[in-house]
Amino acid sequence: MTYENITPSGCDLNGTNCRTFVRTAIWCRKSRVSMLAEGKPQSRGKRMRLVRTLMVSVTLLFVATAPVIAHGQARPSTSSIQKAVFALEDGWTRALIKLDTAAFKRLTVPDFVYTEDNVVMSQRELIRAIVTGDRVEWAANEGMKLHDHFPVAVVTGVLVTKARSKGKPYTNRYRFTDTWLYRNGKWQIIAAQDYLIPK
Repeated sequence: MTYENITPSGCDLNGTNCRTFVRTAIWCRKSRVSMLAEGKPQSRGKRMRLVRTLMVSVTLLFVATAPVIAHGQARPSTSSIQKAVFALEDGWTRALIKLDTAAFKRLTVPDFVYTEDNVVMSQRELIRAIVTGDRVEWAANEGMKLHDHFPVAVVTGVLVTKARSKGKPYTNRYRFTDTWLYRNGKWQIIAAQDYLIPK
């Protein structure tokens, strides 16, 4: 087998660059690199150098492709993650105003865990508390920041809500931390924590 037989398309033997590929480790140099020809004897030193080179190459390829192999999906850019997750965060505020229980279920995993101050709630308990609590008339997020640990994304920020209690309007500000998980092609919240900022 000759070097030319195993060279992938897009690899210029006379140049310095080669397309990135995973299945075959082939190097391009400014001068042609000779390979083991069939039946051609090689010295022990040359064979050992070739083995070491192959081992290093396989290790580097494994490290480079491990995230994709581990999660079975290509890693999106941080900017695209931020755009997607921030849009979902704003979708949560709209669901608060509309009391959209279907949206809450869609945005959270079934075993979602919510903590507010010293209270811990499940997905069902949180939805019930929202529906039976004071009616939110307006809500918005402020100062959101993304912490990218794909397939996990953590968002911190402040949720501002305006509601009424016994006819009297009031405004609350919550410092929040939401943990999102990318799974099966979509982002969902797996855990969230809110802290009511004292007035």
